[in-house]
Amino acid sequence: MDLGKKSDGNPYNFYCVDDSSFMLKTIIRMLTDFKANVIGENTNSKEALEFIKEHATEIDVITLDIHMPEMDGLEMLPKIKAVNPKLKVIIVSALGDSERVKQTLKLGANHFIVKPFNKSKSFPIIKFVCNSVTN
Repeated sequence: MDLGKKSDGNPYNFYCVDDSSFMLKTIIRMLTDFKANVIGENTNSKEALEFIKEHATEIDVITLDIHMPEMDGLEMLPKIKAVNPKLKVIIVSALGDSERVKQTLKLGANHFIVKPFNKSKSFPIIKFVCNSVTN
């Protein structure tokens, strides 16, 4: 499975935010298998927001967990969109969060992936979001 390339011929750049190191490694492994370029990761949402501010023009898609200490995904999402409304955000959430996932979609998230991951179910979602990236 290959996400393909952006119109400039480069792979899609992802930034991953999740308070679980294990989840981050799982997401990054999956994205790498899909031939995406992961330009960064963070388990701390406040540090992640600073990275996003500094590298907003380099990031195409952000994977964002909902449940995180300090600042959760619901609070972080509008701040990401304020930095750059073109940034695509995929919410990563457990099944029990359906109401919160709906909230994030209203706040501007582009899609969501349910934990635990299934590569064959996640690929079409990630591909769909990548296809909406504009350079």
